[in-house]
Amino acid sequence: MGIFKFLKSLTTLAKNRNITIKEAYKFAEQEFGQVNDLLKMQINKSLKKSKHLASRNLLNQKVKLLKHLLNLEWIRQVKW
Repeated sequence: MGIFKFLKSLTTLAKNRNITIKEAYKFAEQEFGQVNDLLKMQINKSLKKSKHLASRNLLNQKVKLLKHLLNLEWIRQVKW
C-alpha cells in the first residue's frame, strides 16, 4: 500500500473515531517497516485533520437538528 492510500484510509478511520495514534503508528509499522519522523508527522496531521472534520460534521448535524426544531409549528407557538 502506498503512503497516500495509507494516509487516506487512516483519515477515514479517524473520522469514525475507530483508531488511536498508537494504533496508527503500529499500522504504519506493519505496512512500511520502520516509522520515521516524517511519517509520524504525516500521521499526526491526518489524525488532527480528521478529528477537526469529525467535530465539524457533528456541529453541522446539531445545527440542522436545531433548525428543524425551530421550524416546527408547535415550537413557534410556545410562549417562552
